[in-house]
Amino acid sequence: MECYKMGVTDEGVRLTLRLPEQLRNSLLQSANNNHRSMNSEIIAKLESLQADPTASTDKLLDTLVANCSQLSDDSISLLVDLTRKMHS
Repeated sequence: MECYKMGVTDEGVRLTLRLPEQLRNSLLQSANNNHRSMNSEIIAKLESLQADPTASTDKLLDTLVANCSQLSDDSISLLVDLTRKMHS
């Protein structure tokens, strides 16, 4: 089976990515804060996930806790259940 690549450059593989607008805006803000392009920001975030998966899980949980006020009780229960399953 052949793997299709959007494009290959000297610097890596080029691909088209669809993001929810809110995630895109968050990445853009983070990129601006870190004085880098969105591409560099995405790569940095992906590399940090590979470097320390535990830290990324902790960071994700911190983000979820910070945004819990925007979630319904059912959504919070679902996230708690999923988190428990991931760590069991």
